[in-house]
Amino acid sequence: MYCDCAKLCSSTVKNFVTMVESGIVDSDNLGTFYRYVNKRLKHSSTISAVKDKSGILVVSDGDKANVFNQYFSSVSVIDNGILPGCSKFMFDCSRFYRIH
Repeated sequence: MYCDCAKLCSSTVKNFVTMVESGIVDSDNLGTFYRYVNKRLKHSSTISAVKDKSGILVVSDGDKANVFNQYFSSVSVIDNGILPGCSKFMFDCSRFYRIH
């Protein structure tokens, strides 16, 4: 069940990216094309500074890891063993075509 849902999700993401890229090419707008390409080429290899619970700015990697660990452990839930369903409607990317 999980594998089928993961495949459906992956396929939907690929279809969505294809739709967006086709829209950019079909728009015949060179500026839009270069903006898209530059966004895809840029990537950040580090996580910027974060604030801890008390609002103090944390910059070291170890301290940032601790801040994230504290946050995620505070919002986690105990697994009840029930898996949510997966339907094709959940992954209908045509509804999201106009994301800017």
